[in-house]
Amino acid sequence: MTRAATWLLLAGALLFVGVLASQGVAAVLATLALAKWGLLLVSLFHLLPLVLDAAAIRVLLDATMVHGSWPGALLARWAGETANSVLPAGQIGGPCSWSVI
Repeated sequence: MTRAATWLLLAGALLFVGVLASQGVAAVLATLALAKWGLLLVSLFHLLPLVLDAAAIRVLLDATMVHGSWPGALLARWAGETANSVLPAGQIGGPCSWSVI
C-alpha cells in the first residue's frame, strides 16, 4: 500500500469514528440491533450484482495487468458504485458510466 493510500485510509477511519461519535454510539448500535438479520440479508442480496458486474468488468480488463485481476475488477466496480452513490448525478440522471471503468 502506498503512503497516500495509508493516509487516506486513516482519514476515512477517523471520519467514520467522528460520524459515529457525533450520532452517538448507543443510537447507532440500537438501530443496528433493530435491523437484526435483515441488514445481513440485504447486504448479501446486494453482493450478487456486485460480483456479477465485477466479473463482467474483469472480461474487459487486460488479464496480464494487475488491474485485470479479480480483486482489481471487484475494486473497480466497488469504486464505481461508491462514486455513483456519492455524486448527485447518480440519483438525478442515472448511473455514471465513466465511474465504473
